[in-house]
Amino acid sequence: MLDHILGPLVPVAFVIVLGFIAGKRGKLNYSDSLLISKLVLNWIFPALLPAGMAGTPRSQLLDVRFVVATFIAIMGMYALAFATGWYRYRELKAATLKGFVCGYPDGAFMGIPILQAMFGPSSLYAVLVLNLIASLVMIPLTTMLLAIASGEGGGAKACVSSISAAVRRPLMWAPAIGILCSLLAVKLPPVLNDSLNLLCALPSATIPAMFANEAGAYRSEAATSILASTVLSVITFSFAIYLIDGGLAAA
Repeated sequence: MLDHILGPLVPVAFVIVLGFIAGKRGKLNYSDSLLISKLVLNWIFPALLPAGMAGTPRSQLLDVRFVVATFIAIMGMYALAFATGWYRYRELKAATLKGFVCGYPDGAFMGIPILQAMFGPSSLYAVLVLNLIASLVMIPLTTMLLAIASGEGGGAKACVSSISAAVRRPLMWAPAIGILCSLLAVKLPPVLNDSLNLLCALPSATIPAMFANEAGAYRSEAATSILASTVLSVITFSFAIYLIDGGLAAA
């Protein structure tokens, strides 16, 4: 059991530590980390999604209980952290940022290498659900609340602008193509499938981005509250999904 847990986590932690060291020694700067992250998020990760979603069983795509459980767990964590931040600081901006730090699922960077190592290719759908909820609900909500807190224009306008920007990204429409192919039982041409797999294996869909993120973020001192929020989200998020999904399954 311990090997099953540590097996996927130790390699990811190793890459994160290397990225931290590279940034601390000046081997990569902030601009380099942004470039690598853009490569992964705009090209490599979207290339992974169409083929992965096209091969996902239709029954898994139509599993509403999983989507609902994930939504409640993520947004519930967001709401709980927001309420805690509001109770402590009585300030909208601080409460919103605390909710975002605790609730945001880093599925694009951490989800793929960890979940695929533990559960195989079928876990890609879970990463997609996490990304959709974060991009279409959590980020627009956070943008709206921050706009209200800063007094810069209306919150609704900021929310609509965030959603509009999200749906234009490859991370949104690329999986939609794969899901449509799965629902219509359309097989991707082998040449196209091999081409996408080659692109998303350069060398791993998200490892370079994790490396770059740590290289670009090493300069920031992690406050105690941020570390506590991170630990809270790691421990309680998985437990919440387990309990909620179990309750929905029983129902």
